[in-house]
Amino acid sequence: MDFKMHLTGYVSDNILKIASSYDNVSEIRIRKNQKLCITSGSKNYVHNYIVSPKELEDCVTSFCKNSIHTYHEYIIQGYIPFDYGYRIGVCGNAVCENNKIINLSDITCINIPKN
Repeated sequence: MDFKMHLTGYVSDNILKIASSYDNVSEIRIRKNQKLCITSGSKNYVHNYIVSPKELEDCVTSFCKNSIHTYHEYIIQGYIPFDYGYRIGVCGNAVCENNKIINLSDITCINIPKN
């Protein structure tokens, strides 16, 4: 995945810059109040950069094209569909009713895998 081309405008400039500094990136894990994680080749790297809650929220909003409601059915299934067939993984607190997930509150992590 060419991160500069595909993710510009969706993730913060800081995250984009860090991810772009690695070769052969296959996954980016953006976790609220946690260090940024990058998988490059077959190695996982934990970067010292701490992702703020606002930064994660902005990423989710951007991937949902500023309409989280439109993506609600996907989000409760654990992903956000993205351009070029990518699926952005989403983690948070499941809100259940009658043994069925009806909402995902407090999104805590997104995972951007190489397709």
